Amino acid sequence: MSTPGANPMEPATPERVDPDRQRLVGVLIIVVAVVIGVVLLFRGLSAPETTAVQDPAADVTATTVDRDAPPPTDVAQSTVPEGPAPGDVTVLVANGSGVTGLAGQTSATLEADGYQVLSPTDALTTAPVTRVYFTENFEAAARSVAEALGLPASAVVPLATPSPVADIATAEVVVVLGADFPAAGE
Repeated sequence: MSTPGANPMEPATPERVDPDRQRLVGVLIIVVAVVIGVVLLFRGLSAPETTAVQDPAADVTATTVDRDAPPPTDVAQSTVPEGPAPGDVTVLVANGSGVTGLAGQTSATLEADGYQVLSPTDALTTAPVTRVYFTENFEAAARSVAEALGLPASAVVPLATPSPVADIATAEVVVVLGADFPAAGE
């Protein structure tokens, strides 16, 4: 009788594999997979969601977000800083609506809200839309005045050149009432 596997025409008998060894290899593979999974899980949770990238053309820098950080409790609605108190803002109201006495009424409303109000005047031309103009560094104050008058933020714009009134005097905010102002339509 010949040895198994010596004759190429004769099928070889498979070697017996130890079942304990098979179990050990299987357990080791599972342990290694679990360790890799745990490491990736913790590294993935502490990695930033975005990376800081600066676009030189837009002059904007993206912010890195840490997913482990608590959510913000107060998110600002605007990038404009909070303005001065009403008593620290001088406002001039100009009538561009064509409605007699409207600038005086609006001035009284703002004065009641605590603003320093100059004597009302007329705009140099008729204004179809109401605008709240601001001088340098008084954008936040102008937004507050617009809010007090129930106007949208889009009504707030930098003071135009030439000025919509003959003389702004010491005003930091100039309100030009237009035909769209709510009291103008009465």
